[in-house]
Amino acid sequence: MFELQNSRNENVETDLELTIERNLLQIQQLEDKHAQLVRQTQELFAQLKVDPEHVDSYLADPNNFSAETWTALQQHRKELDAHRQRDLTNIRNPIENKKRQNERNVAPGWIFVR
Repeated sequence: MFELQNSRNENVETDLELTIERNLLQIQQLEDKHAQLVRQTQELFAQLKVDPEHVDSYLADPNNFSAETWTALQQHRKELDAHRQRDLTNIRNPIENKKRQNERNVAPGWIFVR
């Protein structure tokens, strides 16, 4: 019985390590994409001979747009902020999940159902 429980614990630890490794790989890929986007943005600003502050101030002034375009821009901003916030709240932490599972005092092999 002890050996079976011990092997289950090792499997859980191995799965946890694999999950962490996958997450680290995904984080690295996202960091690479972010760096690429930053480079492309800097190149675009250099080609247009403007700085980001100028673009920000232009986009923040509703007098530069028609009422219809300004409303659409504000709606897109709200949607992007909501999407970003939802993505941030949905990030899973495998270590926290493992800790919560251990706190529940559930026998190995049981499936948690709400």
